[in-house]
Amino acid sequence: MRRFISSAFRIATTAGAPPKIRNVELRKSSVLSWAPSGWLIDQEIKTVATSFHVIGVPSEFRAVRIAFANDTPNSFRVKGVIVSASASAGDFANPIPKNGWRRITFASNGQPSDEIMEDPAAPGGIDVQGSRTCSSPIPEWTWSDWVPLSSIFDPNDEHNQCTVMVRVLLEANQVIVQPNGSFHGYFAEPKINLGYEYGAGWLPIDCVNENLELREDLIKLASFGRARATIACFQFLTLKPGYTIMTTGDSHQQGTSTTTQFMNFVLRSILELGAKHANRIPFGYVSCAVGGSTSEAAFSRLKRLVPIIKPSLVVLPGWIYNDEKDGINADVAIIRTFAARLMMAAETCRRHGGEPLFTTPLPRDAESMGSSQMEGWMEIREKIMNLRTVGLPVLDGASLVGALDYSGHLTGTYLPESSDDSVHPNDKGHAMIATELTRLLSRTYQL
Repeated sequence: MRRFISSAFRIATTAGAPPKIRNVELRKSSVLSWAPSGWLIDQEIKTVATSFHVIGVPSEFRAVRIAFANDTPNSFRVKGVIVSASASAGDFANPIPKNGWRRITFASNGQPSDEIMEDPAAPGGIDVQGSRTCSSPIPEWTWSDWVPLSSIFDPNDEHNQCTVMVRVLLEANQVIVQPNGSFHGYFAEPKINLGYEYGAGWLPIDCVNENLELREDLIKLASFGRARATIACFQFLTLKPGYTIMTTGDSHQQGTSTTTQFMNFVLRSILELGAKHANRIPFGYVSCAVGGSTSEAAFSRLKRLVPIIKPSLVVLPGWIYNDEKDGINADVAIIRTFAARLMMAAETCRRHGGEPLFTTPLPRDAESMGSSQMEGWMEIREKIMNLRTVGLPVLDGASLVGALDYSGHLTGTYLPESSDDSVHPNDKGHAMIATELTRLLSRTYQL
């Protein structure tokens, strides 16, 4: 039988004053990235279709780029993409002004290039290539050119949001790949998204070459706020340099069991910091986390994107239960391999200018936490906590959402109020961890 005590008492009894973290200034960049869901899913489409996107950028910008991701072996065809800055608020279908549409091009044939392209003859469509890895598919990324596009800034907008609208035209009779996640409780809710609007819609018609202005009857059919996005990453060349934060891992870092399925503790913290520094420092966010992922796949996805995103900070997972050998998950030997991968991932991030931030392993359900799993869990938690002695930042999420036994020791399982399924943090659990992450970032990097 377990006894559960308050968060305040738990923290006081499981952690003393943390050692002083080494003084590091995070690298700022004018390339701001936004990709809140790295979990890709398939969707078969029968007819020509238009995928709509709306993004709230927390800074004025002068150029944009988009990317598609594909973790299946088969390619799919994007026929055309148009983008427009907008002065509209609450209108997620038609930009203001109406004549602001610009073609997205693919002159670099899907490869990331830092050139600003303005070639009317450049191709406007592309085949999104499939993954070339077999055992554990790692997404292939297809990037557009950087195209010049100036934001429309409203100085009276308290969230400092510059709106971008994008439409993607998809060919019929193919399987496309989209980031997972719904927008219920996030889309068009500034009290929750804090100015970082992000939503999608869908219509089985061509709204790129024809019918650019959506009529009221089509707007009602477009499923704005309920459809999935097709674009996997958005990038903006901002006037004010800011920070892009990345994360990777499995369902714990993805945000499974939250309202949106991507509203994890890192994203929540980014929203808080973005609102705090509105009109001064913009924040971007990229997630490579996928439910059911192994550590090999999670860190491979991260390493694939780090050289392109060039993040300021990377939040790394404390363990991944899905690692297994001979039918056994996350025992001591497996966890030690995970620890080696973790440190190598941290070095990769540093090499590209991204500071690593370590997190302790989050809990699991009691059925999954046998003696061998608990031994590995405790060992990796201690090793990560000890990183503080050499000045590295550590977020101890386990002490925030984890249950204690009668002796005051962590049990490796959740407090009832922090998880709905005993496997993942719920909205409250992620919010609890996010509050501490925001404090840690503010204290460590003066954010």
